Amino acid sequence: DLDEEDFIIKPHASWLTDYEAYAYEHNNTISGEGYYDALESYLKITDTTCALRRESGECDRHIIPASYANDIVFSRNSNAIESVSVTRLNCMIAAYETSKEQIMFMDKHREKLTSSLKLYDLLKEDKVFVWNQFYMFYDRDKKMNILLTRTLVFAALAVLGTLLFFLHPISVLIIAVAIASIDGALFTVMYFCGIPIDVVAFLVLAMAVGLSVDYVVHVAHAFEHENGIPSVRLQNTLSGIGMSVAKGGVSTFVGIIALAFAPSQIFRTFFQLIFSTVILGMYAGLVFFPACTVLIGHLIRPKGMDFQKTKFHRVM
Repeated sequence: DLDEEDFIIKPHASWLTDYEAYAYEHNNTISGEGYYDALESYLKITDTTCALRRESGECDRHIIPASYANDIVFSRNSNAIESVSVTRLNCMIAAYETSKEQIMFMDKHREKLTSSLKLYDLLKEDKVFVWNQFYMFYDRDKKMNILLTRTLVFAALAVLGTLLFFLHPISVLIIAVAIASIDGALFTVMYFCGIPIDVVAFLVLAMAVGLSVDYVVHVAHAFEHENGIPSVRLQNTLSGIGMSVAKGGVSTFVGIIALAFAPSQIFRTFFQLIFSTVILGMYAGLVFFPACTVLIGHLIRPKGMDFQKTKFHRVM
């Protein structure tokens, strides 16, 4: 039943069925006493034998029994074989492009095989392990949403907690909203560009927390060191550091523009997300934060004014 699934390209190769075909043709033992000894002798055959013969007598599939030698581990007692302790079955499976299809087919493969073996009471389900060299990546992608959520939350908390030592809490609150908005906008970009949540997206989204906050922090820090009413402080801030922030975004873009023409999809995906992060970060620093300071900038006390007051009280 399992070999009839659409994701199975080449049926499972089993030493058990091939040995039974060989034993039937050569009148070997297929059960009872002497079975394991006969099986061990079969696994030492290096000549080509017929594993599947048609009704006409022609061989439909040839194998070399010794090729199964590494697929079986015998349990021995004083060199006498007691049982087969570990064995494996091989098959050729279909390749899927999207992460969603890969995870779905991996789960289906595991469920079908374990349920099939359990149905025939061949093995306990907890002793069956379905493995492919790509399954480790599919398992990672399966847990990517949880890993991504934890990483973004911890990274944001670390960044915002550090900023509280240097900036006013209101400024940190605005930056927190900016970070959340940028990450949300990146997910929107990924949706419209058809970018899956894989390891590349995971790395860029984690980097986006630190990369995007850089543009806002410079503006926030400069704003807090300006005196006057919010509009005047904002004007002095943007005229003083606004151009430097813009140049920082442009220089980052120049540094990654070559990735847009890379033959590998990984590098092009990296460019798309980093470029979007830079644009959104510049927007947050040069548009979003200034707009917020116009509305609630009066709640952010100038640090320059605090310094002057402290100095005045000391003189008095």
